[in-house]
Amino acid sequence: MEENNVPLPPPLQPNKLSVTKVNISTEKLFGGIGLIFIFLSMIPFIGLLFWLIGYTLLTVGMYQLSKKLNNPAIFNNFLIAVVLSITSWIIAFMFGIISSISIASLSHMNSGIDVGMAIILITLYFVFLVVAYFYNKAYTLLALSTKHNLFRIASITMFIGVVTTIILIGFIVMFVGLLLLVIAFFTAPDEIEVVT
Repeated sequence: MEENNVPLPPPLQPNKLSVTKVNISTEKLFGGIGLIFIFLSMIPFIGLLFWLIGYTLLTVGMYQLSKKLNNPAIFNNFLIAVVLSITSWIIAFMFGIISSISIASLSHMNSGIDVGMAIILITLYFVFLVVAYFYNKAYTLLALSTKHNLFRIASITMFIGVVTTIILIGFIVMFVGLLLLVIAFFTAPDEIEVVT
C-alpha cells in the first residue's frame, strides 16, 4: 500500500493586528477652536455667524478624528446629535408658532403665546435629552480612542447639564461641561496609537 505524499497545508496563522501612530494635532485644534467660536455665538448680531463657523470647524475636526482613529462610530453619533439638534430647533419653533396662532384665535392672545412657548420649551427639553445622549456617546468613544478621559468627563458633565436645565442650574453645568471639552481638545495627545 503506497503512502500518499501530498504535502499538508501550513497551519493557519492568526490575524496579526498592526499598531500605527497617527498625528491628530490639526483635528483636535479644529475641535477646540470650533468650540470657542460656539461660545462666541452668544454675542448679539454676529452670534449666528460664529455659531456656523464653530460648528463647521467642530464637525470637520470630529470627522477627521473619526477617520484617523479608525472609529466611524465617533462621527456617526456626533452627526446624529447635530442633525437632531438643528431639526429640533426648527420643528419646535414652527410648532410653537402654529400653536400660538391656533390657541390665540380661540382665547386671549397672551395665553396663546404662553402655551406656544411652553410647547416649544417642553419639546426642546425632551429632544435635547436625546441629542445629549448622542453627543455623550461620541465623546465617550473619542475618550476611549484617544485614552484622554477628559472627553468623557466633559460629555457626562454636559449630559447632566441638559438633564438639570429644567431647574435652571443645568445651564451653569452645561457651560462647565463645554469649558472642559475645550480643555480636552487642547490637552489631548498629538499622537495616538491606532490598531488597524
